Amino acid sequence: MSKQPVGYFVHHQGRGHAERAAALLNVLVQDRPVEIFTARPEIFTRLDPAIGVTRIPSLFEPTGEEAVNMRSLPEPAMTHCAPLGWPTIRTAMASIAGWFGQANPALFVTDVSAELGQLARLCSVPHVAVLQHGRRGDIGHMAATKAQWGSSRLMRGGSNRTTDRHGCWPRPTMRPASVSTCRSFQPRRCPARAGLAA
Repeated sequence: MSKQPVGYFVHHQGRGHAERAAALLNVLVQDRPVEIFTARPEIFTRLDPAIGVTRIPSLFEPTGEEAVNMRSLPEPAMTHCAPLGWPTIRTAMASIAGWFGQANPALFVTDVSAELGQLARLCSVPHVAVLQHGRRGDIGHMAATKAQWGSSRLMRGGSNRTTDRHGCWPRPTMRPASVSTCRSFQPRRCPARAGLAA
């Protein structure tokens, strides 16, 4: 394959992130190389063997190696979760940024991490975010949202009964057909949603 790869960060808590990523990436890997970044590769039970998986440290679980003298330092408002003095965060970010430089990816998908979305943008890599239901109006999440190339919002229950500000019905999850790495064509929201399978 000579196409640029797609990178995909998968949050390691629960099974939903992994199941959604596997459904998408098992199709996408037929077209181009794919690399997953996660703290727990064992959460994937059904992955195409052609998909690469890179274990990274957790971005939020302390290990005891954190700099105790930096705990009280405030985090800047433009980040959602970026404490100082965490070697695991440095290692994870360096691993992904190194892959960006080596692989020249067409796209990086986050399911879910505001900080990795910002990292992709800072590394000049197009970014798509999977957004969970709930309020994400804090400055850190908004910075990641504004830095992205596209998004897929996950809705549940009553959320599906209303239209968004564009008059479109939200879809319950991301479908493999809803992500395009073609930079010359970006479909408008309503037609793109109308073309998705129910």
